[in-house]
Order: sequence, then structure tokens, then C-alpha cells
Amino acid sequence: EAEKMNKKLLATFTAAFAALIVNAANTWYVDCQMADYTGHDGKSSEKAFKTIMEAVTPAASGDTIWVHPGTYNSGTGTCVRPELVGVGWNNKKLFLRSTDGAEKTIIEGHKNFDIENGGSAEGNGVGAMRCFSVYNNTTATYGSVLQGFTFKGGAT
Repeated sequence: EAEKMNKKLLATFTAAFAALIVNAANTWYVDCQMADYTGHDGKSSEKAFKTIMEAVTPAASGDTIWVHPGTYNSGTGTCVRPELVGVGWNNKKLFLRSTDGAEKTIIEGHKNFDIENGGSAEGNGVGAMRCFSVYNNTTATYGSVLQGFTFKGGAT
């Protein structure tokens, strides 16, 4: 009877441990200052992605993205409006953190004042780029963390 109980407990703990491993959050890395990105998968500092959005795209809720120093200014995500977004995600709780702090890690947007080409007097519109945006403001994104960055030059 005791042996049966021990086997049952072992099976329960093994299943619980396996579930933790399957549901474990991933860690992603970004470094815009590397010379070569061939074969990079973002899963280590040595094989970091070049842009933050490259890490945001495969990341799942609960994942952490570590961003190395540099100026990140390539918009690759699109908003509901025509502006581009430097960094943004939808329906994910992500932890986006700088490795070296705000003084060394900058997310730079872009304003478009060219009214004839979709811009505006405020710098918004087609071609403008926000520094950061979390889409849809759903409960899935609540608790997201953005830590250790300087934002500059972005449209609203």
C-alpha cells in the first residue's frame, strides 16, 4: 500500500514538473550593434536578434526580452492608424528590459511634418513612427513591463 502511494506521488510530481517545463517562459536577446546576424535565433546574447520586434514576434506571454545598449530606430510593426511603431505588441504580457539602463538603450521614433506626404503639423500620420505601443489594451497585456529605456523623437 505504501509503495503504491509512493508511485502515485512520484507520478503526480513528475507530471507537475513536466507541466512547469512546458509552460516555462522563454528569454530572448536583442543587440543592434553586432557585426553579423547570420543564423541568429535570439535565444542567447551571442545569437541575439538585431531589432526588438524580431524578439517580440516569437515571444509568448510571460517571456522576457533583454535589450543590449544601442539606438533602436527601425519601425516594423503597424498600428491601427498608418503610423509605424518602433516597439509594440498585441495580447501578450511581456517583460522588455534593458541590460545597461536608459542612458545607453534608446528607442527612437520619427515624426513626419511633411503634410503633402501624409504627415501633420504635429508630426503624426503616414511615415511617422511611435517609440512604443501596446495594442488593444486588453487584459492579456496588463502587467507588461518596459524598463530601462530612453524614448525620443516619437510620434503620438
